[in-house]
Amino acid sequence: MFNRETQKNWMKSQVAHSLRGRLRLRVEGLNFLNDEKEEIAQMLANLPGVQCVQVTPITCGILLRFDPTATDTSILCEGVDVTMARYAMNAYRNRQAGSKPEEPEVSMTTKQLTKRLALNAGAVVLGHTILPGSLLGGAMASFTSLEALTSLGLTMPMARSAAAGYVDCRKSAARYAAFRPDDSGAV
Repeated sequence: MFNRETQKNWMKSQVAHSLRGRLRLRVEGLNFLNDEKEEIAQMLANLPGVQCVQVTPITCGILLRFDPTATDTSILCEGVDVTMARYAMNAYRNRQAGSKPEEPEVSMTTKQLTKRLALNAGAVVLGHTILPGSLLGGAMASFTSLEALTSLGLTMPMARSAAAGYVDCRKSAARYAAFRPDDSGAV
């Protein structure tokens, strides 16, 4: 489930520490299963040889104390992975419920998109045929080619948006500072 999104299996256990009769595992997806921790602990307690289980979702940790003559760490890791796989969908739902919705992309009209693509194609053709060199020589040569300058022009809307976001952030920080009490306790 989580594997498709980030190429990392969030529900697979990783050994954090192991001693004879004691195994500490880390399962990243456990962070999203706070409500199911008792149920998971009960299921893990039923694994062969397990004497004590401690599940801590906030640290993504599972601590197993077991009889080393009855089982070994590889069998326990496999049992934990099977148990956690049962909760993969719950973890995924909880993760999605806790995340902020993505902001919609700014739509661009077909005319604007066609104009930008034509400008970029024209710059590429000009840069490779009529003006193959840079406009300035020396160290600035790679930054002043026609393609580089056109690319910079096409990113101006993104730069404007970033600057506006920075200004908004600074304004909200200034508002927060204005309402924060100073050292004397006065507002």
